[in-house]
Amino acid sequence: SENCNSESNCECKTGFALPKCSDCTDNHFGSSCQQCQDCGKGSCNSGINGDGKCNCLPNWTIRPSSNGKCDSCISGKYGMNCSLDCPNCQNGLCSQGINGTGQCNCQLGWRNDPNNNSSFCSVCD
Repeated sequence: SENCNSESNCECKTGFALPKCSDCTDNHFGSSCQQCQDCGKGSCNSGINGDGKCNCLPNWTIRPSSNGKCDSCISGKYGMNCSLDCPNCQNGLCSQGINGTGQCNCQLGWRNDPNNNSSFCSVCD
């Protein structure tokens, strides 16, 4: 990983960091200092002892189909920044996620409250 001359000037292989080429540069991980993947709304577990997995920012998570990228809201959050809290939907489910509205989607046999309370579902008459 290093090539040093007598003055201790080192040239590191790609991904390794100076001064002694004994650790990885930013956004590289593992014993071979390979490049991290794009983590989306998170950061790579980098460094010589890192495993390259993504650590998500608060309110973000990894979908099983996202190849390890932080690109979805945790349960109960919605909005472009996953920063808005879903209401406690009674007899329904919150429209959550990045494209969610935070409104309750009522279960079959229930309807949104006529008084425009989006977090409450009333039984259908």
